[in-house]
Amino acid sequence: MSKNYSIEIIDGIIVTRFSKIHSFSDCVSAIQDVAKIDNHGRRLWNLSCGLDLEDTSSATAQELAEISENAFPGLGKTAQVAPEDFTFGMAREHNFYRGKENCETEVFRTEQEALVWLNK
Repeated sequence: MSKNYSIEIIDGIIVTRFSKIHSFSDCVSAIQDVAKIDNHGRRLWNLSCGLDLEDTSSATAQELAEISENAFPGLGKTAQVAPEDFTFGMAREHNFYRGKENCETEVFRTEQEALVWLNK
């Protein structure tokens, strides 16, 4: 199975960019790959291509949040880029469930806004 995302480290930030609309399983795969190299630092998830989720309920956002919490249990700062309304809303819902004190999370419309926030 080919991956439809890339992961690179830019100025100490782990940047994950999806190259096409991605599914729940794509998200889980990317989380697992990033967790292998994460140093509990700064992460940027560019979701600009949008999501294709079979189930758009709160349960999906909650399940992704639990997977994220298990993958990244330590301190961290995560920015999500979602210019499209549906993806923006799902990212915000994910962050609501993710809401751990040791991990700051925010959703932005542009990657530039996200990078400014991550570098504060």
